[in-house]
Amino acid sequence: MSGVWVAVIPSLAACYAKQNNFEKAQFHMEKALQITQEIGTPYELAGSLLKAGRLFFKMRKFDNALKFTHRARSITLQHSQRNVYVDILSTLSNIHQEKGQLDSAILYSRIFTRQGRSPQLYYWRTA
Repeated sequence: MSGVWVAVIPSLAACYAKQNNFEKAQFHMEKALQITQEIGTPYELAGSLLKAGRLFFKMRKFDNALKFTHRARSITLQHSQRNVYVDILSTLSNIHQEKGQLDSAILYSRIFTRQGRSPQLYYWRTA
């Protein structure tokens, strides 16, 4: 049952976000985070936090976007969830770019492109 709720509610939030109905999108995303924290796996929690970060990014609430995306990054690194890590780095780079913090945007972009390595290979070297 946990997989159903963890998957469905963020999808519902994403649909509302695509309609620019951010109030309902945020409501459903908060509900998804609550459920994921209670019954989800670390991988699911990192994914939900990343989705929340992206929602706040779309809403142009960059500080909240950074907060949730950094939490996703922390969980990802703690639990070696490398398949989400690249998406998190990309999102962090985009948020910093929109905030005009270009040095930070470049930093996160370089983390997964350093010396031409694939993101997955670079992750293994930094974990």
